[in-house]
Amino acid sequence: MWLVAGWLLVAAAGSHKAGAVGAGAGGTPARLAPRFVSEPPAVVRYAAAAGTQLRCAATGDPPPTITWITDDNSPLDDRPGIRRVYNNGTLEVAPAREGEARALAAAVVRCRAHNLHGVALSTEVTLHPGKLHQHFSPLL
Repeated sequence: MWLVAGWLLVAAAGSHKAGAVGAGAGGTPARLAPRFVSEPPAVVRYAAAAGTQLRCAATGDPPPTITWITDDNSPLDDRPGIRRVYNNGTLEVAPAREGEARALAAAVVRCRAHNLHGVALSTEVTLHPGKLHQHFSPLL
């Protein structure tokens, strides 16, 4: 725990997550840094022919904006036929078609929640697409 400019910052040990609480009128929390309420698992195995969806949700005051980033912190954007990033915190990986090189390439992504009072990063999520005709049970 740290006290910074009247804000109490709390970070879980070994975590990239932090929350901030300030006192408003009547002792109620005034502003909150983002805090995850839902994160995807650290490893997601899925059938490339089926694609997959990752969901991420966070709270904060003001409500945080949720984006997805790569392992080098570059933001993910929509790529028709490959992936779609929704405003509600969902990342959708489109089904791969026969012969696509991306079908068997693993990727590492993270969910990022941010507002005026801070940034929260999810744990790294490693996506492992299986062979086009291989079937995995959904982990989400």
